[in-house]
Amino acid sequence: LVPLWVGRPAGWDGELLLAEQAGARTRAWLLPQDPPPRTAECWKVDAGGQRLTPCPFSPEGDGWQIDAAPGEIAIVRWRMQAGS
Repeated sequence: LVPLWVGRPAGWDGELLLAEQAGARTRAWLLPQDPPPRTAECWKVDAGGQRLTPCPFSPEGDGWQIDAAPGEIAIVRWRMQAGS
């Protein structure tokens, strides 16, 4: 996955625009500086910011797993405190 853009929309700690460019399914990990609490959230969203798919926590609990289909363009948003 290649990051194309990063931002911080209102109410979120961050947002990434990601592109899968190898033509294969892939997995990446979003690892914030501090491990997220279990109440944190990470979502794939559409261009308008509507939530589509939650990103599961990594097995170690230190971030989130981001899966992408071949050629997928994805927007991922996260926040360390849900609903903030």
